[in-house]
Amino acid sequence: MKAALTGGSGRIDYLLHALIAHQVAVAVVNPDKALCERLAARYDITVVNGNPTDRPVLEDADIQGFDVLIALSDSDEENLVACQLAQRYFGIAHQICVVSDPANVTVFRKIGIDLVIDSTSLLASAIEAGEQTVAGALASERNDRTRGSRSSHFAASEPRPGDDDPFEADETLAFAEAPDRYARPQTRTFAPAPAQAAHPKTLSAHLTGRLPHLHQA
Repeated sequence: MKAALTGGSGRIDYLLHALIAHQVAVAVVNPDKALCERLAARYDITVVNGNPTDRPVLEDADIQGFDVLIALSDSDEENLVACQLAQRYFGIAHQICVVSDPANVTVFRKIGIDLVIDSTSLLASAIEAGEQTVAGALASERNDRTRGSRSSHFAASEPRPGDDDPFEADETLAFAEAPDRYARPQTRTFAPAPAQAAHPKTLSAHLTGRLPHLHQA
């Protein structure tokens, strides 16, 4: 299988790892010269420095007949142009496009883009999932503390066998009533789950998960 990657910055490196792991032959077209130099030095792939919305630049990448083009630019318009060029002039049957504006999802699908990934909504979903994870962890922590407090009260209410020291008995009851006077409760810090939907690795999972289906189409 052959895939052309256009645009993108940080996410492209993660995606390249995933594609190469799936034994996909890759060609990259990117306007960032420094990024192109780094990718060319790191991977045995075709890398062309240029604007992927320019047909001659795509011709230099020799992507004629590729299976899929994946448009990763931060500009929805540039991604659309790259996908349309792939359809009309290079015989690329399938296109995958990342968009920042959720309103463009329906429009791009009507135009014929196979897979449109709404990175903004993906990020919002990840944040919501992270908040739910934290809320659940905090609720669990509160339940643990409640059970621990009940256990302390129960233990304090029963005399210890062979213990006739009233001072120690009073101390046990006092601990049950006001444990903060004697020991600081153990605490755990719960960090929010990483925003995976926005993270490049998450986008890579969405893209590479779709590739076998496109290849069979």
